[in-house]
Order: sequence, then structure tokens, then C-alpha cells
Amino acid sequence: MPGRSSTASFQGLSPTCVVTLVMLTKSLKAMKLEDNVELPCYMIPHGLNPRFYSRQREADEIKDHLDPQCGQDKPRVMAIHGLGGVGKTQLALHYANTSLKLYQAIAWIPAETPIKMTQALSDFAKKLGLPRKDDGEDDYQASLKVKDWLNTMEQPFLLIFDNVEEIDILLQVWPANSQSSILITTRSPSVASKRASHLMHLESFTAESGLNVLESLTGITATDENDLEAARHICHLLGGIPLAIVQISEFIRDRSYSYEEFIPIYQKSSARIYATSKIPLEYSHTLSTVWELSIERLPQIARTLQNLLAFFDPDRIEERLLINQKSSLADDQLEFLFDDFEFGEAVSALVKSSLVQRSSALKALSVLRLVQNAVLARLTGEERLFYLDSAIILLSAGFSNTWKKTGSQQGHGWASWETCTQVLPHVSWLIEVVKKHKLKAIKVDDFAELIFRSGTYLWERDQPSAARSFFEFGLSLDVDREGQTCNPAVRLLGHIALDIARPRAALEAYKETLAARLKYTALDDPAIADVYDSLACACTEMNDIPNSFAYLDKSVAIHLANNPDCMARTNAIQAMTYLRDGKPEQALEALHKCWNLQGLTEEQVAASEYPKHSGDIILLSRVRYAQDAAQNKDSALQLASKSINIRKGTFGDKGPRVADAIFYVSGMLRDDGKDALAAKLLREIVDMSQGMSVMQGHLARALWTLGTEEERLGNGTLAEELKRGASEVRGAIEGRESDDSNTGEGFASLVRYMLW
Repeated sequence: MPGRSSTASFQGLSPTCVVTLVMLTKSLKAMKLEDNVELPCYMIPHGLNPRFYSRQREADEIKDHLDPQCGQDKPRVMAIHGLGGVGKTQLALHYANTSLKLYQAIAWIPAETPIKMTQALSDFAKKLGLPRKDDGEDDYQASLKVKDWLNTMEQPFLLIFDNVEEIDILLQVWPANSQSSILITTRSPSVASKRASHLMHLESFTAESGLNVLESLTGITATDENDLEAARHICHLLGGIPLAIVQISEFIRDRSYSYEEFIPIYQKSSARIYATSKIPLEYSHTLSTVWELSIERLPQIARTLQNLLAFFDPDRIEERLLINQKSSLADDQLEFLFDDFEFGEAVSALVKSSLVQRSSALKALSVLRLVQNAVLARLTGEERLFYLDSAIILLSAGFSNTWKKTGSQQGHGWASWETCTQVLPHVSWLIEVVKKHKLKAIKVDDFAELIFRSGTYLWERDQPSAARSFFEFGLSLDVDREGQTCNPAVRLLGHIALDIARPRAALEAYKETLAARLKYTALDDPAIADVYDSLACACTEMNDIPNSFAYLDKSVAIHLANNPDCMARTNAIQAMTYLRDGKPEQALEALHKCWNLQGLTEEQVAASEYPKHSGDIILLSRVRYAQDAAQNKDSALQLASKSINIRKGTFGDKGPRVADAIFYVSGMLRDDGKDALAAKLLREIVDMSQGMSVMQGHLARALWTLGTEEERLGNGTLAEELKRGASEVRGAIEGRESDDSNTGEGFASLVRYMLW
């Protein structure tokens, strides 16, 4: 009732209770998500540069456009693009360091690669103090928490994405919050234009600006027309690049040269000038030619370590990867790695020369890319191969080699994921170095296997597209595709094809695997049974039930002749095949056999944290639902709902497997007449699928299902729009094997029948 006292609902209570309850209510209403974090929170890599010149107009432009007090009801987004070394990062740093009073949170996020960005977001989550579920939470899950926090933040915050090369990776954390100001730096004008509402093309200094900066930094004003012309010519020689002007200014000032004196010296000895210049205090890098001489001055073991570091991702090289005595590295040149004192001496020399930085807290090294490029440029072809192979050996020893093993847990097993996460950026870096410099590893089989192990981890983490790129690159090396190193990789490509609903491609991969494996394995070997299982799985996905059972029969025969206790996976695929064949009772029997062989009960599987068991729970849910009894349907809904929580806990709040579990729950709710809740879940799939190429099949299926529901409810216009959107999404999916019919079955075929 209007005008009613806020304490009216507390009638009959003592005054003390009323006061207490009112205070508690106000406290709860005032409680916000940001109360759980440490604000203000600023993650900026460098402080204010006192020698920041001739960019005031650009600085004011950024300030005006990103002003959090401008009253806009949408995020403010600006991108700076231009040549490398032109000062994009310095300009962004200047804005960050001069805007602390405007924002409650500022995050500097290196965004060259998805892996680097995810790690930076994880660091920001830690700095904010966002709660972690447990020690096993990975960087990707932490980054999703940052996004959620940003979307609920009620105070201004600034995100700076530095050195963006692919704009799509920003979707992982892109906030939909009017409190956000976002600044992007990139070399590409195309990348800059894709997300920003305002662009700034940062150019080299003009002739006039360059001259003013040169005179300011050197403290020398041209004394006559000849000297003035010489100063202008210097700026022309340097291309107006700010970083070059800073270095050359220091050289001129230290030598007390006039501009006219300097020009012939520069033209003759520019490389020596750069090589002898000190790193400007305000910068974290310099021109690559500086480092060549710096490296020459190092002790031999430090120089060797610097050479080796060029083959690791530069931002975080954990020392444990370098000094792992379990590695098979035996070359005399690298013995110092396994001597604590000598390794410390090498690191100390590099740190003193500013060639690397060391974090004592992380026990990790970081290197500038320009330094790495300079190192790689000066190495001979033979030296490059030596350090490439050394890096392969060290990284291979960095995490357990279980990717080809069979057992209750395929691949690495989720318990090893944290270690894989730490090694993955370095394997990715090695691939890029090999591509760029056209290197061919001597230990090519070891390199291929390292790549395959990394690809297996990515597949396990529900990142099939990234996994496929790793496997395809590994198989492109000079390796025997039919050999025992590559054969399991071909089979895993089949697994990936199944996950992205390409069962015919999977079938071909499995047939290739079988043909190659039979060349070195007996026909009745359990390794052949494993491939028969895979072939059966592909046939089931294609709804070719007779051939699926034929392959399963072959697998069962092999296991019975060897060890009947090793066919749990065969039983699981039998369960899926029976279900697709409309025989839920036989499916349930096969599923229980699978678990019995693993010594597990249905209850234990439901409580398991092993990611693949969430698939078993989905399968059990679908079996129960197919049994059609009311109590079974209730149980099915509970199981499927539980699988959503398990998968979100394992893979984060989005991804193919999360979407798949949500879709099944929405279908059960729809059948139960709970249309609104079912539609809400379908829209959740639509939202999480945006911008994710691997999720487009899920997106199309969800849109079509939503359209069908709206059509049933009589909302013809909306239904037509949703279905048209579904068809457009489907049309853009490359390599799809669906029948493209405008039916529920047609769109369902865009997603795997059983996504374990």
C-alpha cells in the first residue's frame, strides 16, 4: 500500500528486533558482487612514462571517447592501430596510468593469442580475489568468472587488450556492461574496425612533431639552418618511429654530437649505434639490433640459455621445464641446466643484462619478443635445430606421456590437465617458430608426439577445433603416418570429427587407423578391438546400426580371447547403439556391464568428477527417459540436470558438451509442458554459441527448436525469423555432413547423437 511504513511487516516484534531486522535487510540489499573483490584493482605492467611526448591530442581523444562519466548506456570501445614501434602500447599505458581516479578496476590484457589472454584474465581474477572453486580450476574457467564479474560490475572499469591479432578471441571476455571502457591496440586496421565504435590510426611522428621530440630528448636546439636540416633528416631516417627516436636521442646526447655530425656516423654505423645503446628506462623493449651485441657480452652458459629460451613462449617460462632432470637431455652444452649454481649464474647474467626478467614468486622467466627474434636471426641453421630439439626434449618431459594409453580414463586424464595447461603455450610457440623459420626437427617423431599430446589435451578440454589444428600440423611433419606414433593421432582425428558431427570423416579416419595398425599388430590384438569400437561408434552416429553391431561383435570376440575385463568401452558403445536402435532395456544392461567392469556402481558414476562420466550420466538419463515410465522420466531429468553442473564444473559455463546437456534437459522440460523454462534453456545455448565456430551446430539446432516452439504457440513471424536464422547458421558451417532438411531431425544431425 502506498505510504506504508517499511517496518509494518515487523508488527508484534520488540523495537530491538525491528531495528536489527531493518539493518540486516538494508545490508543484504546493499550487498553486491563487487563487495567480494578487492577494489580498486589495477593490473598495469608499467608506470607513467615521464618522457611521453607529442601525443597529447591522441591522449585527449582517448580520454574523451572512453570517459566513463559521459552518460552512455553501452560500453565505450576504442581501438588504436598502426605500425609496430609506433607507440600504441605507450599511448595506452599513458591513458591507463593517468586514469586511475576514473576507474575502480583497470586490467591490462596481452591478447596476441587466446592462450595468453586466458592466462592474463586468470591473473586478473586472482588479483581481484575472485573466489576459486578448488585448486583444479584452470585459466579458462577463471577467465569466465572474470567475464561474469565484469557483466555485474556496477562501477566503472577499463579493459586494455594489447596487441590483438584475432578479434574473435576477445569474445571470451567481452562485457555487455555500460560501466565498461575498452581500449584495443593492434597493428591491423581490419581487426580494429571489427569491435570498436571509434578508431585511431596512430601514425609515426610528423616531421614537425618528430623534430620537437628529438630536440626535447637530446636537449639540443639546432644552431643554424644546416643543423636544422640535419635534424629533420635524422627524423626522416628514423621514419618518425618514437622508439627509434628515443634511442638515437640518447646516443646523440651522450656523445655531445651536433645533428650535422651525427648523420654520417649513423649512415656508417647504425647497427653498432643500436647495439651499444642502453634500453630506455620507460620502455620494456627496444630495437632488435640492440640485443645482438648484448648477447655477445654474455658468459657462454648465459648465451646458451638465451638461445634456448628463444624456443619457449616468452611470457612465462617456468624454470621447472628447463631444469627437469627426468628429461633425456644429455648434451654437454646444456649440462648447466641441471646444476643449481650454474643455472642460477646463467639466469643472473641475463637478468643483469635486461635480456630476461625473473619472477621469484612464480619461479619463471620472461623474455621480450624482439630479443627472441634477434637471437633466432643470429643462430646458424645447425644451431636452430639443436635448440629446437632440446626444447622438444624438455617440454616432452614436462608432463606425463599418457595420451596413447588405454584404460578407464582415456588420454591424459583430467588429473593431469593443470600440467598440460602450463606446457601448451610453449608447444604452440614451437609450432609458430618452426613455421616461420621453415625448420625441420631432427627428432621429428618426438616433436610430432609432443604436438599430439597437446592436441589430445585440447580435445579433452572440449576444444575440438584447436585440437584438430595441432593434430593436422603434427601429421604434416616428415613422419610415417602409418607408424606407431602417428597412428593413434589419426584415430583421435576421428574422435574430433565425431565431436563436430562429421561421422563419415570419422569413419574414414578409423578405417585408415585400422589398415595401418594391422601392419604391425595381430588381428586378435586388443589394440584392434579399440579401433573396432571406434568404427562402431561412427556407424551408430550415422544410424547404421547393423554395421555398428557387426564391429562390436568383432571387438567382443577379441576381448573374450584376451581379457574380458577390458571391454568397458565396448559395452558403453553397445549401450549407445541399443538406445539408438530403440532398445532401452538392452542399453541399460550394457551400461551396467560397462560400470561393473570398472568396479563402479551407478551411484559412484553419478558422483564422479571424471569428465567422460558426465557423458555416461547423459546416456543413462536418455535410457531412463526412453523407458517411458513416469518415475524413470523424473529420474532422467534429475540425471541430465546433474550432468549440466558436472560439465560446467569441468569445462566452464559454455562449450559443446555443456550446450548438449542443456539441450537434452530443455527437451524433457518441453515434453513436460514447461515451455517457458525450456525456451529459457534454449536461449542460453544461443547466447553461449555466439562467436564460437565449434558451437554453430548447437546454435542452429537451438534456433530451429525455438522456432518450432514459437510456431506451435502461434507466433508465426517470430518462428519464421528463428528458423531463417537457423538455416543461415547451418549454411555457414563448413564440412557439414547433415542432410540439410528443414526438419528437427535435419538440424539435430548438426550435433553428435551422443556427445560423451
